[in-house]
Amino acid sequence: MKSQTRFLIALALLALLMAGPFLLTAALLMSDERFSRILPELVDRWLPIGGMFTVLAFILGVGLLRGLFRRYVHGLSGMAEQLRLMLAANRNFRIALAGPPEAQELARAANELAMQRDALLSDVEAQIDQAKAAVEEEKNRLAALMSELSAGVVA
Repeated sequence: MKSQTRFLIALALLALLMAGPFLLTAALLMSDERFSRILPELVDRWLPIGGMFTVLAFILGVGLLRGLFRRYVHGLSGMAEQLRLMLAANRNFRIALAGPPEAQELARAANELAMQRDALLSDVEAQIDQAKAAVEEEKNRLAALMSELSAGVVA
């Protein structure tokens, strides 16, 4: 699921959490006969203030939710892109330590894995170079031996 879709779902849940108790309270008050007579008077008096506080709290909640999504969701998406770059294009690239502490710890772990991978690859390359040198040495010995033979060997 895309991060934008998750953000919209989170906004809908926030709106439901903000307006749900308010609407439930209004429904309960309207169901009681004692309050149904005075409810219009209470609504005229307190609805603008309650609505204003609800809208203000919703705006603050949206700001908080947006900040959290920017820090965590978009930050982790950027980290995944940097990991792909490190794996595919640039072996020496490392992930920048940015964002919240949890994301920084994840970046540290990914960088440690990359360093371990590089050490293993370097070790494999060194072993391949040693094997190539040993084969080249054997080839040179065989060539020297063949040049010392005066007559060919027929089987």
